Amino acid sequence: MKESEVKYIFDTRCKELCITVVRLPPYHCCFNPIEMVWSQMKRYVRARNKTYKLPEVEILLRESVQDVTPTQWSNYVAHVMKEELKYWDLDNLMEEIVEPFIINVGEDSSDSETDFSDNESEANDIHANMDDIVPLRSG
Repeated sequence: MKESEVKYIFDTRCKELCITVVRLPPYHCCFNPIEMVWSQMKRYVRARNKTYKLPEVEILLRESVQDVTPTQWSNYVAHVMKEELKYWDLDNLMEEIVEPFIINVGEDSSDSETDFSDNESEANDIHANMDDIVPLRSG
């Protein structure tokens, strides 16, 4: 079965209930507020862990969940939304800055020789200017 044909019970049930599932991009923790909550919980456990034994860590983990307030959760969500806007702005900026680079395969171009000779000329200028550079000596 192809990956595009795989159906999950969760997705099927959501579709039946007219619920849209929005998936987070993989490997982009900055877009997931739960990552900040998880970080807060780990800090809580790390600061209070005295024995480094699993039973104590389990108790501290349960306590750390209770330590996350609705206000903190809301702040984490707001932070993620700001990050998302920042990424959208960067994406739009890149589209303005980066010029399209098109390679036409199979077409002759009279510009290619000119471009090469211009690049060769620039390289010669750079090497000519490097003759004036004196290396630093240590000691």
